[in-house]
Amino acid sequence: MRRYFFIFGIILNISLFAQEDIVILKGQIVDSLTNEPVPFANIRLNNFYYGTATNIEGRFELKLKTNRFTSENELRLSCIGYVSKRISLSEIDPLKYQKLILKASSQQLNEVVVKGERAKRRETNQAKTLIMDAIDRIPANKVRSKYLAKGFYRHYCKEDTAYVRLTEAAIDYTQNDVKPTLVQIPQNRLGFGIKHLRRSYDYTSFAKLSHPPISLNFLLSNDINNYEFHNPLRKNLDNYEFYISDTTNFEQDQVVIIEFENKEKKQLSYSGKIYINLRDKAFIRADFLETQISTNKVDSIHSIVDKKVFYDRINGRYYANRIISDVTATHHALTHPHKDPIAHKSHVELMINEFIPKTKELIESEEPSEEDLREITYDSAFWNSYIVLEATPLEQKIIDDLSSKVDLQKQFKSANALKDGVQSLIQSAECQNVLNQYKNTPTYVIFWAKWKIPNYYEVLPSPIMRKLIAKEKVNLVMISLDEDEEKWLLNREVYGFDNSSINHHRIDLGYGEESIRNFFSDILPDFLVIDENGEIVDHHPPFPNQVMSKDYFRNISQASNGN
Repeated sequence: MRRYFFIFGIILNISLFAQEDIVILKGQIVDSLTNEPVPFANIRLNNFYYGTATNIEGRFELKLKTNRFTSENELRLSCIGYVSKRISLSEIDPLKYQKLILKASSQQLNEVVVKGERAKRRETNQAKTLIMDAIDRIPANKVRSKYLAKGFYRHYCKEDTAYVRLTEAAIDYTQNDVKPTLVQIPQNRLGFGIKHLRRSYDYTSFAKLSHPPISLNFLLSNDINNYEFHNPLRKNLDNYEFYISDTTNFEQDQVVIIEFENKEKKQLSYSGKIYINLRDKAFIRADFLETQISTNKVDSIHSIVDKKVFYDRINGRYYANRIISDVTATHHALTHPHKDPIAHKSHVELMINEFIPKTKELIESEEPSEEDLREITYDSAFWNSYIVLEATPLEQKIIDDLSSKVDLQKQFKSANALKDGVQSLIQSAECQNVLNQYKNTPTYVIFWAKWKIPNYYEVLPSPIMRKLIAKEKVNLVMISLDEDEEKWLLNREVYGFDNSSINHHRIDLGYGEESIRNFFSDILPDFLVIDENGEIVDHHPPFPNQVMSKDYFRNISQASNGN
């Protein structure tokens, strides 16, 4: 990942990638009166959906082809609570820095008389009536065509004060099911595709909180126009108190802000704000705060999930163009009441940077598994020209924390490979240099480290195997992943592995012991047999002390020669 540098006196930085004919606009949108940043603003090219959005500091990054900078093209700036604005690209000088300004809407609460379409109802709660009207209008307001969405996905985690995980991906998904009814989870309606991925190693230690490899279903299920699973408004509305807290504007339409909360506190409780466009009773933003306490005899987990969903409009239909989920989970070990609780925070976000309605392209894959993600190789050239969500100075700490362990670029290049486990060890240049010393002879390999010591009695070769080793018919090799050479030599002596029948090697993969342990702690010690061509032929061989026949290695040798 490239590092993000921020020069606070410079609001818009434009750099040219001549070799790709791409202009990168990096900037900030601010309030015209307060000069404060405007977060969650949309920046679109012309009237179709291609663009980006601002981060919490109002900063953005947008990549455009150089031929777009003409009077025929313009940027459309929009944000809830602000007057929309258009800027001709011909007015932007690539050699100058510029500040983009939005004017706040002057809409006041007492200027709007809110009336639901069900005025004849005996419903005195006006806010609740508006919510019900918006729910009823979902089939008319949601996108009913088969569309293609292209977006940028970011997921990072923090434990205590340090960031411990980062995943970024270029996400494509298509809506394959166009029925107006809501479904449970996104993959009942969508097909997912990921072509590019960059991720760090996972340094998390919060064992009680499992990490899905990618969280598309979890994140997109917060879209209240399409899914029920994480949708508090699809539950009994009588459980909540609703009230109108304010009004504002979105693209010249009046918007009502409705706040809600549970009437009674429960183990799973919701509160939040709903933004409804009065013109067509459409949800244009939803903020949910979900709190949950889960307790058993062993532990207790208190989680708070802060979710935000933003909608944009194309041809009178609304789709989720940005979804954010911040999770804080605190784990208390009830079996060790004096132990400090573990706090784990995660941020998952998806920003749609291109939306193509009525597409003929369909993706039929479900949410990618870990195995699917391992097939994706890191491509630095791709990320140089892809629209990403601009990072904040706070997020610069993510890069610093992760890079302090192992260079982040190295993590991007190798994270998927290391997740292939022992196969990645075999294919590493360091290991191949070792195995090349034993070419043309079957080799029994034991991978180990000081934090995963093999059993002494299992490692010592049987009399039959010792004879084969003496006759150079087979090799017995122990390969350590220890970073520390002194401790490696000491452990060989302490655990009795310095045996004349065993060849010892140590490979330093250069990732740091903590990184290697994260990937291989569940694998080591590992026993396998490599044939004369360097291929794994048995990943579940008998232990060296159990080899009772020379036919075992003779058969391996014959198989590798095609006999």
